Amino acid sequence: MKFGLVVALALLIAPDSVHGQDQYVWLRLTGNRVITNAQYVSVSAESVRVVRGGMVVAVSLDEVVQIRFMKGSSMLEGAAVGAGVGLAAGAVAFASLHDAVANRTSATTTVVAFAFVGGLVGGTVAALQKVGEVVNLNQLDAPAKALRISEAAGAKQ
Repeated sequence: MKFGLVVALALLIAPDSVHGQDQYVWLRLTGNRVITNAQYVSVSAESVRVVRGGMVVAVSLDEVVQIRFMKGSSMLEGAAVGAGVGLAAGAVAFASLHDAVANRTSATTTVVAFAFVGGLVGGTVAALQKVGEVVNLNQLDAPAKALRISEAAGAKQ
């Protein structure tokens, strides 16, 4: 009964691994101001919209000097995905090794151990950000900046 419940829970958690990663940006503005770790939303002819501190902020393209796109996901999401994969791997490992380990360990111990290790690995991998190259926007007018930002954002998705 416990084994069936654990397998069912693992199957419910595992599909979360197809969830896309968030796209973060680093913006260098005029006057040596910098916006770091903002989530990219969109770009228009006048501004680039990012989420910063839980609020959508529109930054004028006239102020943007450089932008760098980074992909990453939260550590919590990675840990949840890793734990789900670990649960499934633990259930499979226990099922395949049931006779060999039946007298020494329980299904719960095996599955929890795999889930713990999977959560650690998933959280660590998710914490790593893939850093893109800096897009220099000096000497460009607002429409050209919007086009370059749109191209860079599309290339990173």
